[in-house]
Amino acid sequence: DGYAGQEGSGLRPDVARQRRENVGLTARLYIGEVIRGEYAGRRVFLKEYPANDDLIESLSRNEIAAHSALQSYENAPHNVCSLIGSFEGEELGQKWLVFEDLCLRTTAQWIDLASKESQSSGKSWNLFNWLDPELEVRRRQTFILKLLTEAIGGLAFMHSCNWLHQCIGPGSVILSSVDERDVSQLKVQLRDLCFAVDVSEPGAKASRVEGGVSVPSDLWRRAEDAGCATHFQRRNFGLADDVYQMGLLVLCVLFMS
Repeated sequence: DGYAGQEGSGLRPDVARQRRENVGLTARLYIGEVIRGEYAGRRVFLKEYPANDDLIESLSRNEIAAHSALQSYENAPHNVCSLIGSFEGEELGQKWLVFEDLCLRTTAQWIDLASKESQSSGKSWNLFNWLDPELEVRRRQTFILKLLTEAIGGLAFMHSCNWLHQCIGPGSVILSSVDERDVSQLKVQLRDLCFAVDVSEPGAKASRVEGGVSVPSDLWRRAEDAGCATHFQRRNFGLADDVYQMGLLVLCVLFMS
């Protein structure tokens, strides 16, 4: 398949780059459109993994494996973004992942916008605001409830498939819109599965016996430091770690917006 950027001569980078300081990774995001093949005419976003080292290669393979496993389930929910392809870049080791483009904005961007609106003293009111002064508050509450419900639903689906996310935050929960007036059309998805971990017994066993540095190695080290000796204990530790991260996201959304 071929891809074209929104801006004639090339691909346009997304505003935010995904930075993972612990592995020295900057993954660039682009918005584009498929111009031929099965998905011709479909809007997509592309994630560029730079040619770097073995760990970066491991992250891109891991993200592909996680999406392949999750998308193999029938009736998979829409609240985990959908991988539709991948290809090698011009540089040796460079990898591009292509995702269906349903959501363009991140929760981090919405929080920044909502925070500025809340702090603005010159916010304009229309007739509906004068008739119902609590209208904006109810809209914000409804938006937050939908956002968090969908995000938690996506994580619950991953956990039911024996996969951990391990990278939950405002930048990894993406939104189809930041317009709080029409929540019925809001779509919420989880992305950034490069750090996802397969905690099924075969998957966990395989990842623990791999030589060198692997994606879940830090998780297993922390689990063992916490006294987890069996697969059941390590799996539950990982689930609890994901839930803890989701709890931090809930607090971030509630108190920073």
